[in-house]
This record gives sequence, C-alpha cells and structure tokens, in this order.
Amino acid sequence: MVIGTDVIHLNTSLKRMITRIVILNSTTYGKAAIRFDDCDSIQLVGPNNIGKSTLIFALNFLLIVDGKKMTFVDNKTGDKETIHHYLPTPVNSYIVFEVFKHKYYCILLKRNNEGEVEYYKFDGEYSDDLFTRTVKGQQNILKFDDLKSHMANSGIELTHFKDKREVFNFVYQRGKRNEGVVWLEDSVVSDGLSNNFSKIYRYLINSKLINNKTLKEALIIADNRDKEGIDFSHRSKKDINDLLRVNEEIKAVSGIQKEFLDFREVVDTYRVKTKTLGELIYTFNTHYAPTLLELEKHFYQKQEELQSTQFELNEELMPKKEKLLEAVGAKGAELKQVLDKQNEYQKQLDEINQYEGVDFLKQQLFNYEENRRNMEVNISLTKKTSEAQVKQKLDEIQGNIERLKVTIKDYSGQLIHTITTKQKDKEILNYILSPEFSSLSGKMVKKKIAKIEELMTLFDGKIELPKKLKGTPVPSLDELKEKLATLKKEEKEYEALLKTVTDTERAQKEVDKVNNIIEEISEKLRKLRNKPELETIVDNQKKLFKAVSEDKIKLEKETKTIGERISKKLAAIPELSEARDKFEKRIEELKRWKVETEKINIEPLENANAEPLNQVYDKMTVIRTERETLKANKDRTFDNLKYKIKSGEPDEEAFIRFVEDELSLMGEKQKSVETLLQSISTQFANPAYTLIKRYREFTEFVNNKFNGKLAQTSISDIESLRIILNENTRVIEALERISSIQEFSSQASFDFDNAENLKVLNTLLDSGKKIEFDELFDIELGLTKDGKEKVVDLREQVESTGTDIMIRMVIIMSVINRLAINDANNKIPIAIDEIARIDGKNRLEMFKFCKEHNFIPVCTSTEETMLDGFDKYVLIFRAPKGKKVNINDGQPNVISSQRMAVAEEN
Repeated sequence: MVIGTDVIHLNTSLKRMITRIVILNSTTYGKAAIRFDDCDSIQLVGPNNIGKSTLIFALNFLLIVDGKKMTFVDNKTGDKETIHHYLPTPVNSYIVFEVFKHKYYCILLKRNNEGEVEYYKFDGEYSDDLFTRTVKGQQNILKFDDLKSHMANSGIELTHFKDKREVFNFVYQRGKRNEGVVWLEDSVVSDGLSNNFSKIYRYLINSKLINNKTLKEALIIADNRDKEGIDFSHRSKKDINDLLRVNEEIKAVSGIQKEFLDFREVVDTYRVKTKTLGELIYTFNTHYAPTLLELEKHFYQKQEELQSTQFELNEELMPKKEKLLEAVGAKGAELKQVLDKQNEYQKQLDEINQYEGVDFLKQQLFNYEENRRNMEVNISLTKKTSEAQVKQKLDEIQGNIERLKVTIKDYSGQLIHTITTKQKDKEILNYILSPEFSSLSGKMVKKKIAKIEELMTLFDGKIELPKKLKGTPVPSLDELKEKLATLKKEEKEYEALLKTVTDTERAQKEVDKVNNIIEEISEKLRKLRNKPELETIVDNQKKLFKAVSEDKIKLEKETKTIGERISKKLAAIPELSEARDKFEKRIEELKRWKVETEKINIEPLENANAEPLNQVYDKMTVIRTERETLKANKDRTFDNLKYKIKSGEPDEEAFIRFVEDELSLMGEKQKSVETLLQSISTQFANPAYTLIKRYREFTEFVNNKFNGKLAQTSISDIESLRIILNENTRVIEALERISSIQEFSSQASFDFDNAENLKVLNTLLDSGKKIEFDELFDIELGLTKDGKEKVVDLREQVESTGTDIMIRMVIIMSVINRLAINDANNKIPIAIDEIARIDGKNRLEMFKFCKEHNFIPVCTSTEETMLDGFDKYVLIFRAPKGKKVNINDGQPNVISSQRMAVAEEN
C-alpha cells in the first residue's frame, strides 16, 4: 500500500493532550495524519462523501471504547461493519493515537481475525519509519508481525491491553500525576466501560445526538445523580397490608362510635313510635263507617240537582241559541254580499267621475285617429317608394328650408329692397337681374360695358328694354314665412315617412299602440254614456243594505235574551259541581285514608280515644311519617355502619352487641400500628426523603453553579442563558407523601393523610416501578435578549440553526468541563460536523469558548470552502480511481492560518 511522505514535526511547546491521530490503510484513506497540538481549531475541507466525518469520528475508538456506545455517520454503532470500514484488513490496517502526557506514547488499534479491535501501547512519537518500508521508491505499510519485529529491533516495547476495560482505565485517570489520555476530576464515577465523562463526550463526537433528552442526561451526570432513584419492584408489601388492615379496623370502629350510639337511640325511639301508631289505627277504624255514610247522602242530592240543570241547558236552551246564531250568521253573510256589490258599483262610479269631459275625449279620439291614418298612409307608401328616394326628397326640402331661412333673415337688407323704394321698379329690376333677362337676344345691347369697377353704376352700357316690359313679382316677408311653414310640415311628413321606410316593424308597433289608446278612449266614452244607469244601481244597493241590517239586529236581540238565560244556568253549574265535588273529594279522601291505614303493617291496639276522625288521621300521619323517617335513617345508618366495619350481620340487636365488643378491643389494636409504621418508614420513607433531598441539591447545583457559568457565555445576540428545571409535580408529590410517612412513626395511629400516603406507596409497589432521577423534572432554556427573558422548549429548535447548535454544544461542553480537569495540558479534541450551519460570529464565539475551556474543535463542512476563524485547514481531494486519499501535515493540502497570512503578505 503506497502512502504519502511523512514530514518531521518540531515541537516548540509541548502540550499534554492527544497530539495526533493517524489512520493507515482504511477503506477510505491510504494514510490520514492530523496533528492537534499545533493549533486551536481545524477545518476539514472537501466534497461530500470523501471521508471527513470518518476521520474525526475515529475519536470514538479511543475516548468511548465501548462499541455499543460509539456513534458514527448515520448513527451507526461500533459494530463489526464499522470496524471493518476503518480496519479493512487484520494484517496491515491501523489507527494510531499519539499522546503527550509527561512523555510521548501511542495507542495502536488493529483488527483481529474475529473482527474485534485490539489495543496496544508503545512509548515515543508516531513515525512513518516504524510503520512503513520503502520498496522501489514507494512506502508500503508493514504487516503486523513485521511491525512487531521492527519495533523490537528498534528497542520499542509494544504492550498489548488484555481487554477494553484495561484500555478504558488507562485512557481515563483522575488527577494530573499520571499518563492518562484524559485527566478527570475526582468526582467522576466509573461504571464498567463508561464513566460520567464518556457518557457525555459521545455527544461532542456526534453533535446531532444532542437533544432535550441528552442535555437532561448530561446535567444529571454532571452532578453524579445518574444512579439516584428508588426501585419499588421486588419489595414486600406485607407490613403495609397489615398496617392498612389493622388501621382500617381501628378507623372503622372508632370512626363509627358516635354514629353507633345515635343508631342505638334511634332503634329505641322507633319501637315507641310503632306502639303509638297501632293505637291510632284502632281509633280510626272505629270512626270510619258512620262518617262515610253521612257524606254519601249529601253527595247524591247535589248530583241530582246538577243533572237537571245540565239537561235544560243541553236539550233546550243551547240548541235554540245555536239556531239563532246560524240565522244571525246568514244575515251577516248576506249583509256582506250586499255591501261588497255596493262597494264594487261605487268604485266603478268613482272611476267614471275621474274621467275627462266627453268633448275632451272626443277631440283626443279624433287626434289619435288622424295620427293613425297618417301612420297607415306612410306604411302603405313604403311599398311604392324606396329609402333613398325619401332621403333625396328630404334633403331637397331641408335645402330649400335653409335657403328660405337665410332669405327671411336678411329680407330687409337685400339689394332688391334697398336699391329703390318703388314696388314697380323693384319688380322691373328683379326681372332684369334674373337669368330670364340675361338670356334675351344680344341685339338689344346698344353699348357694351367697357369696364367693371368695385363701385358699380347702373348703367355704363346701354340696353334697349322691351317696349312691353313686365316685372317679376318680389314675394313679401309673410309669403316667405308661410312658404317656410309649408316646407317644415312637409319635412316632418318625410321624416316620419323615412322612419317608416327604415323600420316598418317599429312603425306598425306604433300604429298598434295608437289603436290601443283609441280603444281606451272609446271605452271611457261608453262608460260615460252608462253613468246614469250605474247611479241608480248604487242607490238600490244602499236600500237593500238597510233592510238586511234591520233583520240582523232583530235576530241578535233575541239571541242575547237566550244567552242571558244560559249564563244563569251555567253560573249555577259550578256551584252545584263544587258542592258535589267537595262531598265526593271528602269521600275519596276517607277511602284513601282507609287504604293507607290498611297498608300500615302494624297490629291495631285497642284504646279509649274519642278524638274526631280528622284529628286521629293527622296524628297517625305525623307519627307514621316520623316512624318511616326513623326507619329510613335507622336502616341507612345500619347499612352504613355495617359497610364501614365490613360486617354482614342482618340482625340489628346482634350487630349492636358485636360493635360494643369491638369498642372494648381498641387499645390492643392501636399498639400494633406503631410497630408496623416504624418498619415501613425504614424501608420506603427514608429512601424517598433522601431522593427528594438529592433532587433539591441538584436544583441548587443547576441554578447556582451551572447556570452561573452558563450565563457568562456569549452566543449571537443572546445576553445570557440559563437552564430552567420544571418539576414533575406528580412524581415529586408521590415521593413527598411516601417520605412523610416517617413523620407519624411515633404515633399510635395516624390520620387520613397518612393513610392516603400509604395508598400512594401501595400503588407504586403494585406497579413494580423504579423512579429514576430524570423522571423528577423536565428542562427548558431561558434566553435573555434586550433585557427580557423568554423560555423555550429544548425539544424544538430554539433559535436559528447555527445558534441552536451552538447553544446545545456549549451546554454539553460546560458539563464536560466540570468532569475533566480544566487545564491547558488536558486539551480534548471534539468533532463538529457540518460547521457551516453555525454563522461566522457564533463560530468565532464557539472557538473562543473552546480555547478558554481547553477544547480543540475539529470541524467538517458540506461546503468546499475554507471558513474564517480556523487555525488550520486540511484540504481533502478525491483520489484517482483505484487510489486512496492521503493526508499528512507538511503537505500542501494542510494549511495553517499563519501560512495563509504570510502568503497573502508576499
């Protein structure tokens, strides 16, 4: 296997820590060597799936050791598949951890043929010369047998750790005067292949495991509380059961003592009431028969009077009244019909009275008929002329109208009216200026016009006028206006004709509309002609209404007379009914008393009581009620007393004797309670008290010590942090109840609360449950921003992704820092995967925190970018196909921030 060339590293300042990790001939790497002692932070830069996480997760093999507790990519454990990935061959695949603690030594890992990791140790620094041999200019990794021989020949002793426990105990040692990889505080507790430190450190190898549960676990481990708890399984319940049984017996008897004495007194009173009731029953039976006979006689008299009155009402008066009411109703219906017709005729007459006059309607009818004839003529013309012809004629008329309007407007200012004042001369001049004159023979010209000037004089030329010259008439202004009116009328006719020609269907609808109006006017004229006849009908209806109304009033008076007779009879019926019912009710009451008396299962006792029947019954009722109340109270108390002391005795006298005996034995039973209670206190109450005490100490540790240190850490814009403990009140209260049992150990008996405490303990024993320390509380996080604190649930993301990761890691590192000795010679590398999730500001604060607390962050990023703030960058490139990746300090792809600064200056 070919590997890269090693470069000698000169230590100018030795740091006691894991100084280097080397992976030789893994599945991914030919050789990967990274030093930790020359920087405070490292970024592994490279593309995805190239082995960055594989490299830093190798820390599992040294600092966790227990393969089941190791965590790698995708949360895989340190199983054989993972081991095979790091150490693919048992022959020449190695992982080497170089450590300096007072001296250099290396811990070597290889795989055996069974797929398990073997651990070895040798003194001195790591050197490629120990592990490689140059063949034809290439360095090949030595097989393990050759490696052992080579080390032996070089005077290096290779020690084999016999098992992982020996490895674990060497890696973790307490105090500073040893060669342990990690120096621990004396308070750290070990348990097989784990201790407080390793249990928590695994979260700093794989930060994705940090959640609410692991943070809670870390706090418990930090205060050495992970072993605290109470196991309620496999514990004896005999003393509790005996104590509860004896106590229940004592409580039962002592608790019923007063109630029992009251019960005994109620039994005596009940006997007295029974004797008195028997005497009253005898007296009632003696007076019952004579009293009932007298009441029945009066009842039948009132019954006969009532039946006679009801017969007269039902058979004579009521039927007659019904017939009269029917007649009144018929007249009322007739009256309504007459009135309805009268209103109907009156409505018609009122409508006619609102019509216009006959002459107006006739003129309106004439106008609409003329309009209809014109419209019908236009419709008929549409068959003889076209739209274009009508429009042409209309244009001609409108042109003549416009010219005529101009003529009328300028009439007085026209030349023909101003050049002369004589009408005859105007007519001659009008003729001369007309085209007719200009078309005469040219022989009439006697002298031609020589010139035309702006100012014209008639005449410069000479024309011989005809001897019989007749002038052209000049129309007057009134004639022009009359002609204009004629043209406008003609214009309207042609406009209407144009509309008709353009839309014949619309014109026909207009004709139909006019026809409807003509029909309405004609109907009004017809009704006006019939108005006198309608007035006569209205007068007749009024006379008929008066006659029917008089008949109805007569029938109503007769109905009222019958109604008064019926009212008198009806008024008598309630009095008779009331009297009859009173006797009947009294009879039924006596019979009911008799039935009630017979139901009383008591033998009558003869006596000489002469009191009235009512008085006897009242006394009997009171005594009976009192006796029944006493019996119900007696029976209920008897059942309650039997239930309280769990007795099945059915006889009251026997039960009274039994309770009296139990009361005499109270003293002996109370003495046994004290002994049982002391035993229970020792088994359960004391451990519960101790657990609560440990929890209170833990809360003091978190609130005063841990939170005090955590509050000093600056993260993003968060001013301070603190862990908030929320008690599990249900569990705490149960433990407090159990622990309080000891408070009653000196008493001969205990109260209800103490009994309830025992029941709580009994429930936990039934469940066989162990109460772990972490069940006593849940945690939340208090964040202070701008002077205000908000409480967040750590089961969810509390801030931005980067801030959230940093908060969780800072909490874990704060816990780790309490377990490992906080010393510059005890630096601990931690793995932070996907460091780019933490923004630049928080990243620098993270590195500052790590440096102050002696952590060295070795980070990866899914981005192939060197991020600010690191002391050293390891650039990992994909190897050519068939080759493996090589990394080594001193190679160009391992760059320190100082080297980068020098390069930038140059």
